[in-house]
Amino acid sequence: MRWSSISICRKAVVSAAHRRSRKPRDGSIPLDCRISQRPDFIADRSQFGHWEGDLLIFRRDLGEANVTSLVERKSRYTVMIKNGSRHSRPLIDKIIDAFSPLPAFARQSFTFDRGTEFRGFKALEDGLGARSWLSDRAL
Repeated sequence: MRWSSISICRKAVVSAAHRRSRKPRDGSIPLDCRISQRPDFIADRSQFGHWEGDLLIFRRDLGEANVTSLVERKSRYTVMIKNGSRHSRPLIDKIIDAFSPLPAFARQSFTFDRGTEFRGFKALEDGLGARSWLSDRAL
């Protein structure tokens, strides 16, 4: 292989890696939905009905299953929801289905990290009437 061919291959690999790199997410979350704006009574765990959510992703050799973990902040009661994908809308729809039967006081708010799987948090607010908060920290 010639040196010019190696140089072209190296540039193609670097270019492909750059296209797959993570994009900054600072502009996508409204200021009034950030965790720094969340009321103190949620942070101090004094009221029931405030939840923290995260997505657990399993190795591919174990299958395509992902699990949404939702933990109530005061009681530490945990709800696990199996997901077929990491896409935001199906994941949010499953949360709505799981929490709809609960009374409103048991589903007052949800706090999530800034993963792309929770970008549909507004649909959660519309579907359940629960407020959503997102982490201030970039991942």
